[in-house]
Amino acid sequence: MIVIIIKDPSRQTGMTTLVISTLLLFAVSLITLFSTKSIILEQKISANAYRSDQAFFEADSALNFLASYFDNSYPKSIFPGMVWEKW
Repeated sequence: MIVIIIKDPSRQTGMTTLVISTLLLFAVSLITLFSTKSIILEQKISANAYRSDQAFFEADSALNFLASYFDNSYPKSIFPGMVWEKW
């Protein structure tokens, strides 16, 4: 005697769960990848702005030093113990 077992299709949810969880994992991986790229770009931008500000302030300091030279006929010493001679 041959017995045929018919499985209930409503109980077969393993493959669907596997596909959905794989798609969710892929989506989360893509989101993480793009957010990481964005964070690295923001760090580069902020570092560039910091260096730009540093260069601006150094140039401004040099201009102030030069103005001091012309106002007082000699620059004020920026290093302790350093003496400037008048021309």
